[in-house]
Amino acid sequence: MFPKRFGWRVAVVLAIFSETIFLWSKCALTPLQRYYFGTYLNCAVQGSGPAFYSEIRWLYKAAAHRNQELATDQDVVPAASRTGNEIPMRLSSEAHNKGWTSLACGPDEWLQIARLEPFLQNQFYGSESLWRLMLTPLLLSAAILFFLLAGDASLRGRRESRRWNPAQIRWQEPPPNFVQRWISAMCRVRFRPPTFIQSVARKRSSRTVPKPPQPPVEPSSKPMPTAFPLFGANGATPKEKFLWSRRNEID
Repeated sequence: MFPKRFGWRVAVVLAIFSETIFLWSKCALTPLQRYYFGTYLNCAVQGSGPAFYSEIRWLYKAAAHRNQELATDQDVVPAASRTGNEIPMRLSSEAHNKGWTSLACGPDEWLQIARLEPFLQNQFYGSESLWRLMLTPLLLSAAILFFLLAGDASLRGRRESRRWNPAQIRWQEPPPNFVQRWISAMCRVRFRPPTFIQSVARKRSSRTVPKPPQPPVEPSSKPMPTAFPLFGANGATPKEKFLWSRRNEID
């Protein structure tokens, strides 16, 4: 089943197209074109194959003591339809001047479409095909539908703008796109060496590096002084010893 909105839209489109066809037929078509429109449409839809036939009732102009002739656009004018009158037209003043007195419908006839459609097209529709005639109401229907949709969109936008409240909006960052996600994933990738190389490097770092051998320290030939010499004397032994005696005493 179709949703309700879809059903309403289809109904609106069909209603617009039907009203457009009705107005177009009233304003653009002649009375005889409207009279033969159903037959002309049937011929266009079925096709012009040799096995296809269509029903038609010809419209004649009649007069006393004269043979009936096929009515043309110059012989008829539109008229208000009355109860029991299946011909919504009447004779024109030009036909009355020529001696014709009435219009009459002929009996139902079944004719081959391959012959009937070209005759109707050349005699009553100005050598124009049905689809070319229908182009005008189709474009008119599309224009009306476009303006209706534009008006509906503008009204919805106004209603939404009235309901819009900045305080109720939850501002948040937009989700990252494909390129941003790919860049972040590549940044998280770490290139690590194989496990074998990691184990060898770990064993090498755990070993202790031996210190280089140091040469033995040779003792110096001169004995180092045990005390710091006073008054700037060096550590060499004097040749003569200074002896303190009583002669040197100062009385």
